[in-house]
Amino acid sequence: MASLPTELPRTIRLLDPGAGAGMLAVAVCERVAHMTPPRHMDIHAYETDESLLDTLRDALSASRDHLAVCGHTMDFTIHPNDFILRGPHLHDSDDLFGLVSESDFDVVVMNPPYLKIGKDSDYARAMARIVHGQPNLYAFFMSLGASALKPGGQFVAITPRSFANGPYFRTFRQWFLSHMSIQRLHLFHSRRDAFSEAGVLQENIITHAVRCDNTDRNQDITISYSEGRDVPPQPRTLMLPASFIVDNTGGDAIIRIPASEMDAAAVRAVESWPDRFRSIGLRVSTGPVVAFRAREFIQQGKPTNGEIPLLCVQNVHPFRTVWPAKSERKTFSFRVSSESERLLIPSCNYVLIRRFSAKEETHRLTASPVYADAFGSPQVAIENHLNYVYHAERPLTRAETMGIAAVLNSRLLDTYFRAISGNTQVNAAEIRAMPFPSLAALTRIGELLSERSTDDRRVVDRVVLDTLRINGPIREFFLSEDADVQGQ
Repeated sequence: MASLPTELPRTIRLLDPGAGAGMLAVAVCERVAHMTPPRHMDIHAYETDESLLDTLRDALSASRDHLAVCGHTMDFTIHPNDFILRGPHLHDSDDLFGLVSESDFDVVVMNPPYLKIGKDSDYARAMARIVHGQPNLYAFFMSLGASALKPGGQFVAITPRSFANGPYFRTFRQWFLSHMSIQRLHLFHSRRDAFSEAGVLQENIITHAVRCDNTDRNQDITISYSEGRDVPPQPRTLMLPASFIVDNTGGDAIIRIPASEMDAAAVRAVESWPDRFRSIGLRVSTGPVVAFRAREFIQQGKPTNGEIPLLCVQNVHPFRTVWPAKSERKTFSFRVSSESERLLIPSCNYVLIRRFSAKEETHRLTASPVYADAFGSPQVAIENHLNYVYHAERPLTRAETMGIAAVLNSRLLDTYFRAISGNTQVNAAEIRAMPFPSLAALTRIGELLSERSTDDRRVVDRVVLDTLRINGPIREFFLSEDADVQGQ
């Protein structure tokens, strides 16, 4: 992270919000110590944890002494203040990101806190104009840190990847991408290793960007990649145009982060489809049964008195909706009554999608068909850890249902989804926005797979790729063992 800022000026004003013990600021000092000609550093560190302030002061003092030995000078100020509520910015301005003149920094480097906060908190009120729904402190640190930069100032942050897509961070992305030019993204592929001690189960990224109100859409952005928390000396890299990385279709400003050339090829292939999920009449909703709110209607085990199956995440496997589950303990039924009627949906052909994937599950998207006659009841109960796909105007045919499940389970679409999302959660909004094959193509895929085994992933991938006429190196890759290795 300390190596990413380029062309550092003779006087460097550095901001480290949420400085902790000073690790990042000290790393930048260590880099500056080896530079010529001499530099002067002016460091402002914000930290509210009183137990860390002495350590932070000692670390910065030691860095000042080390810089002096190397011919440089340094001043530092520790602000024991809340960066969001009392940082170098104004909240009573018409522009949330209004600056005061003394807050023009050359470099901002940060590892902000990751914390969802209540909608009624002071932070949420301050964040309301850039993040909504499920606000997270780290996005506000990013926006206020970026706003403290002078033109040409450089921004480096390590954060979860969740800001890169989805509706909760849309307004933040729109602001950030209109004021900042992304130069480099480093992706930590493992959702378990990078911040395991903090319980952060998301892919994490390092973002390097420059304050620039006129982003060049034709410039290249460098993407590098590592599996776990350690960054190799020469990580795998690729360069792609900013116009490819940032997709502003519909104003969403999604940041794609493909980890390889084949990932980028998958994105190009999927986004060549002319249709979108919604445009072909498909809809996706979240299961209406919230377990803790519907305890009185849920029983463990098979029906004993006219109940119907309750479909949960453990019942959804690739191409198979398995109810009852393998164990009685994971099998649930739902009582039908006038009070519970609102939580049920008519028995039709649906495709179920797990909303959450396990920590290091090979496939992010897991989908299974469930047919109208599966359980012999006029209604079905679906728990809210599942999304379900249906047609807006009529029941799906069996072939359409199988075709939709096949595309969602394919390596091609799973790779595409990984390039646009690093979350454990599969949001309905992300599914709605995705390009998707035509209903005719889905029907053909479903018909072909009805005659074949769906237990063999390569059979499914071959049918999907051939029907959608995806040829060349990308076809060869997704039918090879290399695709299996990359997925793992």
